[in-house]
Amino acid sequence: MTAGGGELRVLVPDLDGRALPAVPGPDEHLFALRGETMGTVWRLTGYRPPRLDETRLQDSLLAVFAQMIATFSQWDAASELSRFNALAPGRWIDVSADFLTVLLAAGTLAFDSDGAFNPLLGSETGAFAFDPLPGPGAPEGTRGDGRELQIDAAAARVRRPLQGVLDMSAIAKGYALDRAAGMLGELGLSSFLLEIGGEFIGRGIRHDLTPWWIDLTPDGGQAVARLALVDQALAGSARARTSCPDGVHILDACCNKDGTDAWPACWVIADTCMMADGWATALCATSTAKAVHLTGDFGLCALALRQNGTVLPSRPLEAHFPDA
Repeated sequence: MTAGGGELRVLVPDLDGRALPAVPGPDEHLFALRGETMGTVWRLTGYRPPRLDETRLQDSLLAVFAQMIATFSQWDAASELSRFNALAPGRWIDVSADFLTVLLAAGTLAFDSDGAFNPLLGSETGAFAFDPLPGPGAPEGTRGDGRELQIDAAAARVRRPLQGVLDMSAIAKGYALDRAAGMLGELGLSSFLLEIGGEFIGRGIRHDLTPWWIDLTPDGGQAVARLALVDQALAGSARARTSCPDGVHILDACCNKDGTDAWPACWVIADTCMMADGWATALCATSTAKAVHLTGDFGLCALALRQNGTVLPSRPLEAHFPDA
């Protein structure tokens, strides 16, 4: 049963016109690994060839996660993000390829969502007791919304904004999953499910030809849908989480400050977890009407939890998941 009292929705993608998913070879072994990173739990379940042992897989994953933390951590003074935020506003700085990739995506999302996705809320997250490291902030009563980011992509240089403190937490975890999944593919894994803190990438299918199933469950609640994740990524966001200070998780970028005209939670399915992560945040941070328009304008496969506990699939999701 769903939170709204109906039957559990089962979402299976239409694979017509898409490449068939990889199937584990007869000599590949099922395995499972887990650990901690970025203040949450990561899990990897999949099939590995005999030549690839679990120690190598775990060490390789931990190396990717360490690099992502060194790049995007708000709590490490030595991270690339913290060094960027410590700059005087208006200064230019050379950035790494990872930093540039995520910042370009964040700037695009800020424009496309009309500021609902805002990567310049670092000061506000600190005020809500998420406790990132401080950086030079904006004058009282002002802040940027990400659309004024100045990026010289050709030279891999970025200008420290005049307003706001950069915070990549609404998109960097998804990017970390993309990087980790890419590394696993390079090592020879073609069928696996990788998770970091409730965000997922699924590749291939199981030995028995069934997909990687994921229950979509609002924080502390019961499942509202079951998703077959086949060669795609999934990320979700919610306006409140029991694990967050004061229950606050989403800081509104532009409107509906009290949250009464917003989706309490939503999930986005996309080709990359970075974009699924960012869009899930944007859709929860804006009004319901605007969120519906955004899913149509940008072809977003999204499933939203309404205030009354029922679920609303976007039209693109209904097209790609015919039984939605």
